[in-house]
Amino acid sequence: MEKVWFLYIQNTVFGPFTTDEVKSRLSQGVPENSFAWWKGQTEWIPADDFEEVLPRFLNSQNEQKNSREMWTFKKDGETFGPFELLEVVDILRNQMAFLDNILIQSNIDTEWKKVFLWQEITDLLGISRRINERVPLMGTVKVSLGDNVFSIGRTTTVSVGGIGIKDVKLDTRVGQIILLEIKSPDLTDIVRVQAEIRYKALDGMLGVVFENPSAEAQSVIIDYIKKFKNGIERAA
Repeated sequence: MEKVWFLYIQNTVFGPFTTDEVKSRLSQGVPENSFAWWKGQTEWIPADDFEEVLPRFLNSQNEQKNSREMWTFKKDGETFGPFELLEVVDILRNQMAFLDNILIQSNIDTEWKKVFLWQEITDLLGISRRINERVPLMGTVKVSLGDNVFSIGRTTTVSVGGIGIKDVKLDTRVGQIILLEIKSPDLTDIVRVQAEIRYKALDGMLGVVFENPSAEAQSVIIDYIKKFKNGIERAA
């Protein structure tokens, strides 16, 4: 059985676990404010919601096994596809200099994501995503468009290069430059950085890329990513 689940308990990440292992762990009782996450998900969910989410997760896994996955990519506002996996990889090999400007979705996972977030594609391209490894982050972010124009949103995932944000109550658009103030009990300091909105999902979720983050901001994020990975390694 595939190990795809992670648990966040008392500021430590444990995993990966199989579904049965998570069930066993939760049946023994976990503290309040414990969370679960699985590969491909944008953010942690309360551990109490695991049983509710599980049928949807298992159905998704079955669909992936029984469906022929097709891929579509978007560049400069134009959409191409659908293609089979090897076809889209061959196309991307001729676009290596522009990968940061390309978004991809599949008929199984319809969220538009950057190339580096698709493990099966980066593996076939022979490129590493370590430089921009993205992990879940629970926190808040103040998104500012200018003086006295701001909204408080929630963080979803973070990497050294950017962050995912949801619940921002502002009229935003792709290409817009914004100011961010990121706070989380898991970060050693507040991260303040300028960023560009690279994509906006139908549900309003924003994917933004940092613009020239300071060494201090990068250090805070790198420390958190290491903490996340160390938690996994201790419990793996």
